[in-house]
Amino acid sequence: MARRGAPKRLKEPVENIHLQLQISYVRKLDERRGSLSRREFIEMLLDASDANVAEVMRELEEYKRLTSKLEKDYAELEAKFLKLQDDYERVLKERDALREEVKALKAELAELKRQLKMSARERQAEDLKLEIYEILDKYGRDGSIKMLDLLKRLGYSGDYLRHAKEFLERWFVDEGKILVSEELGLVVEKDLRFRELGWIVRIAKRDDGKFRSSGIVEGVIA
Repeated sequence: MARRGAPKRLKEPVENIHLQLQISYVRKLDERRGSLSRREFIEMLLDASDANVAEVMRELEEYKRLTSKLEKDYAELEAKFLKLQDDYERVLKERDALREEVKALKAELAELKRQLKMSARERQAEDLKLEIYEILDKYGRDGSIKMLDLLKRLGYSGDYLRHAKEFLERWFVDEGKILVSEELGLVVEKDLRFRELGWIVRIAKRDDGKFRSSGIVEGVIA
């Protein structure tokens, strides 16, 4: 019959073993076993350890499950982060492109406003000046060209002498030896040996007539 307080156990075959313990552990064993025999106390400890191992295994499985879930959640969050990062970089590029577009539109708008403020004559003078400078650049010699050659390059035909007189009257002011056009930045050098078609048209310099007082610098071929 088992001692009072001992756990109930099914009868099993018993095997004798020889166990050697240090005296300090034997004393601890005797202090804690109470009314249980040494064999009964050791069997109880082994049963308790089995329960602890089962609990640890359950906790380990739960830890593995939680770890797997966290790894999955982390992978999903990382994918979302990478997508957001790509979206952010794309938005930055689109923003920079829009800024450049806005900058170009502002410049275009400013040019349109400037042109709107110009009179019809000013716009005509500006276009004509650019055209003449291109002709001087391609066909002139040291920034100059004969009136006849200039008129031909400008597309005139027929009565060239009449065209030359009209051209000079519209755009130039007579300064004695030269005719000056501040609007076109040009000077026509008179040569009384020839009529207007033989006169030389050139880019104005700082010391030419009205350009001395107006502060206009020497023209530069575009």
